[in-house]
Amino acid sequence: MLDRDVFTNDGVADYFNEKFVNAKYNMEKGMGIELRKKYGVSAFPTLLFIDARTQEVIHRVAGSRGPDDLLAQAQVALDPAANMQGIKEAYEAGEKNAQTLGVYLAALRRAAMTPEINKVTVEYMTDLTNEQMMQEENWALLERNIIDPLSEPIQRIFANKAEFVKQLGEEKVNSKLNATLLIAVSSFRNKEAEPIPDFDQERYNALEAFLSKMDSPVAASNLLQLQVAGYAQHQEYGKMINALYELMDKNMLISQLKPIFLMTYMTKLTGHKEMQKEAIAFANKAIADTSDNQLKASFSLIN
Repeated sequence: MLDRDVFTNDGVADYFNEKFVNAKYNMEKGMGIELRKKYGVSAFPTLLFIDARTQEVIHRVAGSRGPDDLLAQAQVALDPAANMQGIKEAYEAGEKNAQTLGVYLAALRRAAMTPEINKVTVEYMTDLTNEQMMQEENWALLERNIIDPLSEPIQRIFANKAEFVKQLGEEKVNSKLNATLLIAVSSFRNKEAEPIPDFDQERYNALEAFLSKMDSPVAASNLLQLQVAGYAQHQEYGKMINALYELMDKNMLISQLKPIFLMTYMTKLTGHKEMQKEAIAFANKAIADTSDNQLKASFSLIN
């Protein structure tokens, strides 16, 4: 879209040719692979504005942009006080508060730098007291940007939950805490039910240990979901299916997740025909047991 509709625009082409040396790389081939690693590119397309002297990125924009928006971002890139590097330096050198952090996070969000968004927000929140974290503007930043249940701020909320609930309400606090657990556990979900090379065993162990210490139905469900992924990783398929049975029998999965788990872990056991037969039988039972027509259709597709 950029090639076809944006860089062919006379205003864009003239400005970029005048102000920049332009190059395009396929980030999945050749030199592009190394550049992707070097500059932490996680979304396509990403435009990197690089200082040729230092090879450092001074500004970046992710996603397709129209001519006017792209020209505006190019102009921002050339402004040392407004580009991403300038905003970062100003934030790190100045007073760190919710307002200045918000400006920095907006720049990171335009660049699709999700891990950095989480990291910067965690660093900011770690220096706050519980009372400060509960202030409206700070809680809004935490709610939107911190997704790791093992991070210091979220761990502190779990440890002092009663205090946060009293100030913010049970629904708001539970919603945020449960969302972090769901995101963390979902990151281990293995679509092929086979070992994957980049499985983060250390993080898996830490998350499993944390969930094991918690006493709540939500924690129990997330723990079993996590263990299903762990058993699949280590090819312990008998334990994997037993954990799935427990999830289903205790009704620990929301309706939308049931077909996903069956499809992911029980009907893709290629090379394990006996377990595959057992999985299909389990799917048939799930179809018979549900009265939800949409869910029944999902199960039928799996079967």
